[in-house]
Amino acid sequence: MRERTKIINMALFLSVGIAAFLAYMPSLAAGFLNWDDQIYITNNPAIRSLDMDFIVWAFTSTEVANWHPLTWISYAVDYRLFGPGPFGFHLTNVILHSINTSLVFVLASELTRAADGGSGGAGALQWRRAVVGLVSALLFALHPLHVESVAWVSERKDLLYSLFYISGLITYIKYATGDRWQPLFYISTLAAFALSLMGKPMAITFPAVLLILDYYPLRRLSVSREGLRVLVEKIPFAAMALTSALMAMF
Repeated sequence: MRERTKIINMALFLSVGIAAFLAYMPSLAAGFLNWDDQIYITNNPAIRSLDMDFIVWAFTSTEVANWHPLTWISYAVDYRLFGPGPFGFHLTNVILHSINTSLVFVLASELTRAADGGSGGAGALQWRRAVVGLVSALLFALHPLHVESVAWVSERKDLLYSLFYISGLITYIKYATGDRWQPLFYISTLAAFALSLMGKPMAITFPAVLLILDYYPLRRLSVSREGLRVLVEKIPFAAMALTSALMAMF
């Protein structure tokens, strides 16, 4: 039963990603827009190299009133791999959205598992988690609000920050539900949050979302020593969010 459930979950994980890719395939034939694309890509000589000078520029630049080094680096990688044409940049956007969709399937399934008490559960519970994950992922994949983020190359930052934001939530649930390698999951969550901030400052909401998850479905918040530890472990996340907020204001 367990092996069959794993196979089904893997099939659904891949299927929702493929569905997202197919839905956005028409954007691969699109061009650049005269709305930020020239600032980020077509008229930006900085992304035409991947040397150390560029890396330093990416981490110190506040071009377009943003600090998002990961976004700049992703554009430079696309330029190196695909050249200056729009196809490669759109392809990367669609691939990122497909990966994010598959991660949403995992996240929704893990949240449902945590709400069920974190146990493996009987067959009915396993199916419920799979269905919740499938519906959530398909809504995420096909919702029209994502069209701008996927089909507009300049909104790459939205896809990048979401990639690590969702990944961080998954590793945090693994950490909080007592799975093995807890310290590794905590460090992975910190690293994912840092990368998410490097994609887009919008990620500063991450610590607040962790506290919401601690309340439900993780049920970790309480007036006790355990509850205090839950708050203390958020200090590094809060410090990173505050730093990013100040940089964004600057």
